[in-house]
Order: sequence, then structure tokens, then C-alpha cells
Amino acid sequence: MPRHMPTPIIVIKVGGSLVRTGRHCAVLHVLARATRPVVIVPGGGALADDVRRAQKLDGFSDAIAHDKALAAMTATGEVMAALSPKFIVSRTMTDIRSALSSGHVPVWSPEQMMALDATLPSDWSVTSDALAARLAELIGDARCLLVKSQRVAPGWSWSALARRGVVDPWFPMVVRRAGLLAEVRGAMQLGRLARDVDALAVAC
Repeated sequence: MPRHMPTPIIVIKVGGSLVRTGRHCAVLHVLARATRPVVIVPGGGALADDVRRAQKLDGFSDAIAHDKALAAMTATGEVMAALSPKFIVSRTMTDIRSALSSGHVPVWSPEQMMALDATLPSDWSVTSDALAARLAELIGDARCLLVKSQRVAPGWSWSALARRGVVDPWFPMVVRRAGLLAEVRGAMQLGRLARDVDALAVAC
């Protein structure tokens, strides 16, 4: 990469399922020490699962469930942000850029930015996967890395991973329309995570 070009921002989704198993701590420890500019997108985890169960019981709309799932991501992100002084909960693009310019790692709260975003449906076909891709799209010239609880073998297309339920249905569509450079990794592949961040930052 030429020296005059800025280092691309890496948007990293940390799956909410990692919080259930406690693996998120190891992942976040790696990200707190990242030398590249990264933004963390939290999954909704158990709180989003609570929303799913409540919707089945009470029958409220997908739009309401979507809003509650975004709030679950915010709550999970606040828990993540409390784990390191490097992390700052960030709600707007201005917040994100301010955190990065001060040497911090933004942990994205999606509610404000996604409230009026009409490019994605407000239903369960959209999870933090597609939202991470959408944030990378909004940032521009950003990369996207999904860190999942399961190991993901190389060579699968995004469409195939969506059919297998590894990523949500909208993630491949956002990646394609934005021309994003994206990767997915399992949490047990921590030895590669720091290298992946560096590789994504310098990839053309």
C-alpha cells in the first residue's frame, strides 16, 4: 500500500454467541491491542434470543422485534465496552471517527444510525452480520470481518454460507453491492485474528 493512502478501517462483528460461552473476552483482548483502526459491531447474543422468544409468545411485529434486537446489540456492546478502557460506545459516524482519531476502538451502537436506514428490511433476515457489512459500506473503503463461535472452513461462497445459516441472508447482498472485502473466522482461530486484521488492512 502506498504511504500516502490511509489505512482502511476494519469493521469487526463479534458474535453474540461468543458472549454466552465467554469466548468474547479473548477476542476483545486481541482487538484492544490492534494496531490498525477497527470498529467493533456486537451481536445481540442472549438478549436478542429473548426478543425472539418474546415475539413468539406475544406476537408483536417484526419491526418491533427488529428495534428490540438493535437495542440488544447496544446492551451487549455496552458490556463489551466495559472490558477495556480502549473501547468507546459509539452511536454515530461522528462518534466513530472521533474515537478512532483519539486512538480508541469504537463499539458500535446501531440504533440511531439504523433507525431511518431503508436499505435493509426490519425483520429477522437481518442480523448483526448484515449490519456490520452495512456499517462498512457507510464508512466507505472499509473491510468487514465476522468473528463467529463456530469454525468456518475456507472456500465457501457467501451465498453458500447464507444457505447454511452461517451468515444472514442479507450479508452476501450487502457485500456484493458495496464491493466489500470481507472474511469470516471462528473464535477458536484467535492465532489468526491479529494477522487477519493486518491482512485486511493492507489488501487491495
